[in-house]
Amino acid sequence: MGSACLTGAPAAAAPGPGDHPLGGCPPGVGPVPPPNGAPHGYLRLTDASNDQTGAVLFNQALPANEGLDVTFDQWQYGSTTPATPADGISFFLVNGDGDLTHPGAFGGSLGYAQKLPNDDPTAEFLPGVDRGYLGVGLDVLGNYFGDWEHRGNGCTTRSPAGTVFRVPAPGANMVTVRGPGDGTEGYCFLTATTSNFTTTGPWPSTLPGKLQGPLTALPPGATPAQAEAALEPSRRRVHVELTPAPNPVLTVSVDFNEEVLQRGGIQRSEANLTASRVPDGPAVPLYRLRSSARAGSWWP
Repeated sequence: MGSACLTGAPAAAAPGPGDHPLGGCPPGVGPVPPPNGAPHGYLRLTDASNDQTGAVLFNQALPANEGLDVTFDQWQYGSTTPATPADGISFFLVNGDGDLTHPGAFGGSLGYAQKLPNDDPTAEFLPGVDRGYLGVGLDVLGNYFGDWEHRGNGCTTRSPAGTVFRVPAPGANMVTVRGPGDGTEGYCFLTATTSNFTTTGPWPSTLPGKLQGPLTALPPGATPAQAEAALEPSRRRVHVELTPAPNPVLTVSVDFNEEVLQRGGIQRSEANLTASRVPDGPAVPLYRLRSSARAGSWWP
């Protein structure tokens, strides 16, 4: 969907909006891996252009009573607004009783939740993903944490950041989890990697590293192998585990691909987030899953 493409495939024209088969990538803005890069290829959800959106779906139902255990590597790096890189990546599940045909709203909603753009009452209220069940946001900018733009519309429990517009974004460099929703209702805030769950900010992230990697440029004419080596410090390994229904427990782990000196010696820099139990919603016998990204524009 959108700008999603494969750098390992031969170069191709921009796929355009909407759904399309995964193919090769066009030239991109920012430090993007070169095309035709197999076996050093990547799934490129967006480049560094403003207002890019991309998503990939797995439209095959998975039995909820068997749980889910998924590990993937993600790279968020480079920006045309380096002081406030935007936006982030989400990994989400929907009720598998129907087809997964499109994501939710992009921008701060990261392709999962709903969005009333800029809280403008004259704007179109964009729905979240159909029959959403659980949305994990790997949020560099931090708007997925807050309920501005009517995220969490209709929810009794609101984000600690409330519904107001905040600069800087309230949940920068956080993993934030949102729950079930459909259309313009729900997608309620569940938890996040912060030490402050009160309604008085700031809300500091407890992650021991940065979701945004350090890479800002590739050498001119970099080969696919050289690009892979340059990208390695920006790699973050994410592990999502959901225990079997009917009372699933979600755990999200992030390995920041670095070692830190701690008491007892050198250890990997990792973080874990556990939601003690996913809130009650419609009975979900099956899951379908999707990953999406948003390259935003943000001028405080």
